[in-house]
Amino acid sequence: MLNQLLAANASAPTFVAWANASLLGIAGLVNLTALAPVRRTYARWDISVPSYMAVGALQIVAAAFLLTPELRIWGISLAALIAFGAVVLLLDRGRYAFALPVVLFMVALVAAALSVPAPRGTIHYTAAPAAAAHPLS
Repeated sequence: MLNQLLAANASAPTFVAWANASLLGIAGLVNLTALAPVRRTYARWDISVPSYMAVGALQIVAAAFLLTPELRIWGISLAALIAFGAVVLLLDRGRYAFALPVVLFMVALVAAALSVPAPRGTIHYTAAPAAAAHPLS
């Protein structure tokens, strides 16, 4: 995967997808490690430990999906849901300035969607010949 990123023909949407994946990975690790400032902030906001641990795990999964071109659309979908929840939470808590980078992250997800590979093949349907009648049926 790293070779694909470093290749001369790697596109800007691919770089955006990788940047989004690294941001999600870092945020997931912050949630999973639950450093003291993170625990205090979540406690002040009445967010339970299993909740932010689950979100951290989902962020890691979304980051892994974003790194895999075939699964990138699933990573974008999962990351968009997580980011939307974060924006709603931040706006509800009156943290408008903190919500703006998350909104920009969501815009970058749209750019990352441009790097989703096209389906490799098409499915062609043909008419099957009529089945011969079985003598015992």
